[in-house]
Amino acid sequence: MYSHQDQLAAATHVHLERVLTLANAAITSTESLAALNLNAGQTVLADMVSNMKVLAGAKDFPEFIVLHAAMLGPAVEKSIDYSRSGYELTLQANEEAARLIKIRFAEVGQKVVDSLTKTAQNASVGSLVVGAPGKSVSEQSGKAARPLVDIAETSAAAAKKPARTPKPKARKMA
Repeated sequence: MYSHQDQLAAATHVHLERVLTLANAAITSTESLAALNLNAGQTVLADMVSNMKVLAGAKDFPEFIVLHAAMLGPAVEKSIDYSRSGYELTLQANEEAARLIKIRFAEVGQKVVDSLTKTAQNASVGSLVVGAPGKSVSEQSGKAARPLVDIAETSAAAAKKPARTPKPKARKMA
């Protein structure tokens, strides 16, 4: 039979493992976002240099305007791609966190059910009513984790949809 100190030590060890797992997931997500930001920064700087060289080669102002307008389309596309990539990385992090939390809720719910079952087995005949709430506790822990999973799934579905680009409105000349 385990002593209370052994049980506490085992529970603390399991809890620390879960916290470290969640922390590692957060660190991995942060590294991915940092890499995305560094790559985006490098791309922006390289594009700025090449665009400045092209614009410096313009012979007159109308040519400058045409060149500048031609550069805007790719810049907007890169900006949209960057935003979508950042959003997808954030969604992946949320999905991983939701998955880990759901697992933890299920474990806690199962431990509560096991504990109530042991209590019911060791209790006198009149106190067997204790076993019934254990099943609802397990169900409730699963229900508590479900909204987190739903949010992550909804966000993932939204990220996969193509971005809408607004159509330019015709300007009225006064």
